[in-house]
Amino acid sequence: MAGPGAIAALLGVAYLVQLTPAVMTAWRTWSPSGIATSTWMLRLVESALWGAYGYARGDPPLVVFGILGVTESVAILVRKVMTRHRPVVVQRAARPRLVVRSQLLDDAVVG
Repeated sequence: MAGPGAIAALLGVAYLVQLTPAVMTAWRTWSPSGIATSTWMLRLVESALWGAYGYARGDPPLVVFGILGVTESVAILVRKVMTRHRPVVVQRAARPRLVVRSQLLDDAVVG
């Protein structure tokens, strides 16, 4: 496999490696926030079009790329719908305490 087929296969593997951590994080998180539905819908349409183009051209790597992209996008969108009613859990960082030393207190302790 050389030329465009190899590039299509490489593209599919690269997208799989790139997006799998996002899918896994979304499914492991109680209430995943920061998931942009429009971005994943665009990714879904893009993958479906590439898959359809690969099918029409008889290019298996593009078909696999399309299937993987559609699967990942659907997984994220399903998780978004499943958790939309859950409250977002915000963990507050410990606020640094401001300690002001008074010169009067220092003099009283020393003197």
